[in-house]
Amino acid sequence: MKLSAPAGIATAFVALSLALAGCEEFSDVSASTETEPSESSESGSSKSSDSDFEIDEKETQSLLDGLEVVDKFDSNAGYDRDLFPHWEDATEDLGWDKEVAGCNTRWATLWNQGHDLVWDDQESCMIGEPGYWIDQYGYIDSDTGEMDEYVKSGDPSKFDIDHIVALGATWKSGMNDATEKERREIANDPLNLEVSDLRANRSKGDQMADTYLPPGAFRCEYVSRYIQVKDKYDLVVIQKEKDRLSDAIQECA
Repeated sequence: MKLSAPAGIATAFVALSLALAGCEEFSDVSASTETEPSESSESGSSKSSDSDFEIDEKETQSLLDGLEVVDKFDSNAGYDRDLFPHWEDATEDLGWDKEVAGCNTRWATLWNQGHDLVWDDQESCMIGEPGYWIDQYGYIDSDTGEMDEYVKSGDPSKFDIDHIVALGATWKSGMNDATEKERREIANDPLNLEVSDLRANRSKGDQMADTYLPPGAFRCEYVSRYIQVKDKYDLVVIQKEKDRLSDAIQECA
């Protein structure tokens, strides 16, 4: 199986594109087949997430302490996802490296965070097999109260691309007064994008850190990057959110 960003090449590619329609958006597309994940390492493989991430306690707490604390978030009045141009070209000015130039940012995220991926045709962003992704967000089963096994699959329709600070959340914490350029940047910034179990992403929705943190292996990196995004784009926090993030920093350290 070959995976390609351009739609219309084949029915499978159309389905994949729909399934990857974006973070915080629902899709009822499911894959008819699943590629068996490979455990081997291939030359030319892409970068992957590191579940052994170690948080820099002092630096991360310093960034958190530098964020403006407000009594409450702004309302979501006027929010529209289309105000955040997303899945744009993965350009260097947005923080992407030349390797993914020409791909849109959701496909660039898949490439950067996959395992054993190889380019079949880099110019058209066509990814060849073998290759697979592993979610690290984790998902708590509401019936058992326990975390399910991490989703591992060679089928990208099994995953969403999550905005770590959700677009709706950025609107309520400062992006309602931002320029279109700034909203484009935060929506396509690799710092703010992560492959996740679609169930985890959709259960999170537009929640901020005061009500949602991933239960799995990605939790500490999520906390670090969440704070970095809020700092980079001058977004505010409420005290409850700051307290929970500070507790998480201590736990991770």
